[in-house]
Amino acid sequence: MAKLRTENYGSENLNFKYDVNIDKEGNFTTTIPQEIVSDLEKVGIEFGINRLKRKGFFSALSLDELKENVKEVIDQYSNKDLIEEKIIIKYSVGTVCSYWKKKDGTICPNGYWDDGAGDDKGSWANSSRELHACNRSPFGLEVFIEIRKVKVWKFPNGETKKEYERLEDDDTNKDEVLHWLNSIVSISKGEATVKEMDYSLEAGNFFKNLLMYIFNMNEKMIEFFGKDFDLSKIDFNRLPALGFDGDTKL
Repeated sequence: MAKLRTENYGSENLNFKYDVNIDKEGNFTTTIPQEIVSDLEKVGIEFGINRLKRKGFFSALSLDELKENVKEVIDQYSNKDLIEEKIIIKYSVGTVCSYWKKKDGTICPNGYWDDGAGDDKGSWANSSRELHACNRSPFGLEVFIEIRKVKVWKFPNGETKKEYERLEDDDTNKDEVLHWLNSIVSISKGEATVKEMDYSLEAGNFFKNLLMYIFNMNEKMIEFFGKDFDLSKIDFNRLPALGFDGDTKL
């Protein structure tokens, strides 16, 4: 198979190059770049396969026919319309704990505490991550948040696709809460399912307050326990001043 030339495909939304070859039967062939194939397959566009089982294969009797075949298929992707653009919050909120809850609402460390065992007396109140004797974990609160701009594209074949982008300064300079949330660093998703919702000032304030609750609790814990969290140095008489009132409340 001999290489004839390199062609360019260009549109407002997509640009790439592809090599044109001539096989021993005299057919003009090409296999477009695999990263392009991957993007187009995500919206339901199908491709032929070459002898090496690579997708994105085209074959024609002439160079003009080959170029037209490539254009016809790729235009299904590149001639996309932007039908929606908005800012969203990707998030997950979860608790990690396990305890027994009686039918009267009393919380116990386990089902055998205070003669509380039995389904007729209560049930395990697991957190967003199920814990049991063979799946233990430190208890805590897990919060993940990520601010993104989402663009929804519609393609000529009727398929739609979401594209997520980082926010620019112009997106946040008029919204202090949005700017604050978008500035959070060193955070990643945990085991909880990540969901998304439209950004609003009310939703933004909720997540800001939730994160500030964690930050302030951390400050209290460091103030009391010290940075090394050495409980042997605790002055338990200071507990009420830090919000520990002896009734399992923070």
